[in-house]
Amino acid sequence: MVVDIISKYMVPVMKEVERRWRIINKLTGGFLSTKLKSEIISCLFGSVYHDTVPNARQGNGDHDADVYIHDIPLELKTTHDSREWRGGDYSKRMGDFMLISWKDDGDKLALFAVHTKLEKEDWKSSKSERYYATSINIDDLLQKDIEVLVGGIKKKIKLHHPVFEVIQDTQDTRK
Repeated sequence: MVVDIISKYMVPVMKEVERRWRIINKLTGGFLSTKLKSEIISCLFGSVYHDTVPNARQGNGDHDADVYIHDIPLELKTTHDSREWRGGDYSKRMGDFMLISWKDDGDKLALFAVHTKLEKEDWKSSKSERYYATSINIDDLLQKDIEVLVGGIKKKIKLHHPVFEVIQDTQDTRK
C-alpha cells in the first residue's frame, strides 16, 4: 500500500525537493559537507511528503520513522553517488524503506530511489571493530522484493549500480 502511494506522488515530490534544494544550495553557496547534504535531502523528502501526500506526516525525532503515510512508517536513507547505504547498528527498524542515492553537479539534482521492506538482519555489520555502521547495497537489495521509483539499475563488470534520473527533466507520465 505504501509503495503505491509513494509511486503515485513521486514526480511531484521530486520536483518540490529539487525546488527546495536549489534554494538551500543557493543560500549556502553549495559549501556544505556531503554528509550534511545527504541529511538535508532526506529531511526535504520527509517535509515534502508531509506537505504533498494526503495523510502523511513527519516523525518526531530519532525514535520515530522519518515519514508516516496513513500511519505506516517509512524510513528514508540517503547516500551520495553510491550503490550502498549506511546506518548505525542500533537505529535499524524493520519495515518500509525508501533508499535514495543522489548526485548534484550544481545545476541539476539527479536521483536514484528504490522502495523495499527490510528487516534488521538485512543490514550487514561492518567488519571493522572501529567502525560502527551497518550497510546494505544494491546487490543485496536485488535479493529482495524491490520497486525502483526513480532511475534504474545497471550491472557493470560484476556489481549493480544506480542509474540516476535528473529531476528537472522528469516528466509525469504516470496515469
